[in-house]
Amino acid sequence: MSITQSAWVAAVQKRWFRRAESTVVAVIFVTGLWFLFGQLAIARFRVVPGDLGDGRWNAILLEHGFRFLRGDAWHRALWSPNWSFYPHENVLAYSDNLLGTLPLYAIFRALHCNEMAAYDAWAVAMAIGNFLAMYAFLRAVDQSRIGAALGGFVFAFSMPRGEQLNHLQLFPHCFTPLCFYFLTRLRTLRPSAVWGAVACAVLQLYAGIYLGWFLGLALGICATVTLVMALASRQFRNGILFGLRRLWVHSVVAMVAGAVSLLPLVIHYARAQAEVGPRSFSEMVGMLPRPLSYFLPADYTWLYRTSLLKIKPTLPVSHEQVMFTGFLVLLCAVAELLVHARRQRPIAEHWWQYSLLSVWIITVIATLWIDGSLWQYLYRILPGAGGIRAVARIALLQLLPLGAAAAWAATWVQKRLGLAVVTVLAALVVLENSGTANYHFTVSEHSSRVHRIETELLAENCRTFLLVGAEDPYKIHMDALWASLETQTPTLNGFSGNIPPEWPFETPRTARLLRMRSWLGRHNANTEGLCLLRH
Repeated sequence: MSITQSAWVAAVQKRWFRRAESTVVAVIFVTGLWFLFGQLAIARFRVVPGDLGDGRWNAILLEHGFRFLRGDAWHRALWSPNWSFYPHENVLAYSDNLLGTLPLYAIFRALHCNEMAAYDAWAVAMAIGNFLAMYAFLRAVDQSRIGAALGGFVFAFSMPRGEQLNHLQLFPHCFTPLCFYFLTRLRTLRPSAVWGAVACAVLQLYAGIYLGWFLGLALGICATVTLVMALASRQFRNGILFGLRRLWVHSVVAMVAGAVSLLPLVIHYARAQAEVGPRSFSEMVGMLPRPLSYFLPADYTWLYRTSLLKIKPTLPVSHEQVMFTGFLVLLCAVAELLVHARRQRPIAEHWWQYSLLSVWIITVIATLWIDGSLWQYLYRILPGAGGIRAVARIALLQLLPLGAAAAWAATWVQKRLGLAVVTVLAALVVLENSGTANYHFTVSEHSSRVHRIETELLAENCRTFLLVGAEDPYKIHMDALWASLETQTPTLNGFSGNIPPEWPFETPRTARLLRMRSWLGRHNANTEGLCLLRH
C-alpha cells in the first residue's frame, strides 16, 4: 500500500472514529435527559416537574421575577411580594430566589409560553446547561469527549440530581463547573479567566443560595489545597507568584466588583437571618448524611429497586439522603485517589484533580453523621452555614469531583483499551443511574385548584384574604399564593424555607378573623375587605 493510500485509510478511520465517539456522547446526553424529563415528553408537557408545593413555589418565584422585569406595578416590590406572608416584608429572602436564571425564564415567557410551559422549558434548560458546563470544564482539562460526556452525565443526570426534581431550585448548577473552567484557564494568564471565575461565583449565588454556598465552600477548600501545594512545591509556588504579579490588578478589581454586585443579596439575606435566626443543630441532624446515604438510590431506580432501595426506611428524612451515583462512579473516584496518592505527578498540571478530590474527601468527612458529626462544630464557624438545613444536599456539590473522577477513568480506559471498552464503561455508569423520574403534577390539576379560589375572591370582592382547608398545608398555601398572584389580591398565606416571626397561619386548617386582623394590625395594614376563604 502506498503512502497516499495509507494516509487516506488513516483519514477515513479517524473520521469514522470521530463519528462513533460523537454517537456515544449524544446517546449519553439524550439518555440522561430522558431519565429526568421522559415523563414530561410522554405527557406532551401537560405535566410539571415537582409536587404541588415546591414545584409551584419555584414557578411562582420565576413568574414574580418576570412580572417585576416587565414593570407590573403589583410586582414592583421584588423582595416583598404581596402574594406571600402579606404584609410582612423581605420574605423573598426566606429561601432561594432564582434571580440568577430569571432572564432565561423571561425569554420563554416573552416567546408567549404560559407560566407552566415556561417553567418546564426552564427546568429542561437548566439540566442541559449543567451537562454542557461540566462537559466544557472537563474538555478544558484534557479529558476525552466520552470522558467529558460521562462526567457531564454524572453531574447533570445521576440519581442525586434526579431525586431533586421536587426541588428544582437545586438545578441551576451550571455556574459551578464554569467557575472551575475559568480557574483552570488562569494558567493562560488572561484577565478574562479572572473575570469569568468571579462572575460565575456571583451568578451561582444569585441562581441558588444552597448551590452558591456550596461553591463558596468548594472554593475555600481549593484555596487551602492550593496554599499547601504552593508550600510543598517551589515550582508551583513560583508559578502562582508569577501569575499574581501579572493578574493582581484584575483580581482585586474583579473581586471588588463581585462583592459590590452581591451587596443586595447579602443585605436582604442578612436581614432575613437576623429576623428568623440561624438554624439550630437539632434541625440539621436528621438531614446530615449517614454512611448508608452514599448507597441510597433514587426512588425511580430500575436496577436497585429490589435491593439497595430497602435502605430507605432506615434513614431519617430519606428523600434528602439520596447520595448514590452507582458503584462504578465510586470506584472511579477511589481509583483516581489511589493513583494520585501513589504516583508523584507535576502539581501544576494536576491541580484541578488534587483540589476536587480534596473537596470530595473533606465534605464527606465534615458532614458525615456517625453518633455525632464534625458539622455540629463547623456550622458555627463557617459563614452562612447556619442557614443550611438540608446538609445532605452537599451530594450535589460532590457530583463535581465524582463526575470528574468518572471522566478521568473513562479517558484512561479509552487511551489504553480503546473505544469499545470505554463505551461499555459509560453504558454501565448510565445503567446504574437508570430510571425515569416520575415526580410531577398536572397543569390541569393546578389550574382547577387555583381557578376555584380566583372565582370566590372575585365574587366576595376581597381586598385581602386567608385560605384555610383540611388538605396538606403546603397545598392550601400554594393554591392561595397562585390565586393571589393571578387576581392581585394580597394573601396572608405563605410558603417558604422560613416563616416570619409570630406568623400564626402555618397550619391553615382553621382561623378567625380576629387573629387575621391582629396580624395585619401588627404591620399597620388595612383590614377592610378581609376575607376568610375555605377550600
